[in-house]
Amino acid sequence: MSAGTGGDLWTLPLDLTDPDHPRPGKPEVFLNTPRIERNPAFSPDGRWLAYRSDESGRFELYVRVDRGGNHSFVKEE
Repeated sequence: MSAGTGGDLWTLPLDLTDPDHPRPGKPEVFLNTPRIERNPAFSPDGRWLAYRSDESGRFELYVRVDRGGNHSFVKEE
């Protein structure tokens, strides 16, 4: 978590030069907001990210396109 945020989503790039022994890169913030995000899942093509957030005051499902793109509210829980 970063200061002033509830919970952020991070990614960990992998160096696949040697696919049998991938090497972790430096962790990178994917989504940084003042709210809590959890349960992230990327689409098979890696373009979309679904996650739960309490952005509206209660946990709901959101989908975001790529890094920092606009997000869409999907479903109330």
